[in-house]
Amino acid sequence: MDLTIRTVRLRDGQGAVHTIPFSQIKIVKNLSRDFANAVFEVRVPFSVDLEDVSRMIVEVGADLQRDFRLRKEILAPVEVWGLDRFEANWMVVKAQIKTRPLQQWSVARAFNARLKRKMDEAGIEIPVPHMRLHTPPNAPNAPNAGAQPDDGDQDESGQGIDANSERRRRPTSTTPLEQRAFKESPAPQPTAGQKGSKSSTDSPGSDTDRL
Repeated sequence: MDLTIRTVRLRDGQGAVHTIPFSQIKIVKNLSRDFANAVFEVRVPFSVDLEDVSRMIVEVGADLQRDFRLRKEILAPVEVWGLDRFEANWMVVKAQIKTRPLQQWSVARAFNARLKRKMDEAGIEIPVPHMRLHTPPNAPNAPNAGAQPDDGDQDESGQGIDANSERRRRPTSTTPLEQRAFKESPAPQPTAGQKGSKSSTDSPGSDTDRL
């Protein structure tokens, strides 16, 4: 942070520097004074015992205080506030750890990693948003409702008959109407070229007549 007569300059977590005039500053939020709090919202399924979840949170907080890399950053043991609220697919258990200024994020990351391992060992699955649909088996709009299996036609012995194979075995015959249409079909007419060649051959004065 850099203060001048008219502006204040702040650098965020991504490294960008923000220059803010004093005339635009209405509220000041300080996260680096005296102490900070790492607040946790643990989402658990509805089927989980809350006492087991609280016990795991306390155990993870105690492990962090024994860690030589983090014990200097933690000012007080973890506080489990209990069940905070219900949501659509899970319950939210809230807790916090009091830390030194600007160390709440490193403590929170270590807490989340260790709690994840604890939940995996206990077989507690982290809930995710999902939707479950229940359809009655005899509903009128259910797929294949009331459909009967198609076993095909059966002969006298009770065995199924394949329609395609029966059609292939059936002999083809010509009906009388088709025979009549075949007999009454007109003969093909000669073309103009064929007519000219015939008349020139049969005309008088040809070589055949002279012989």
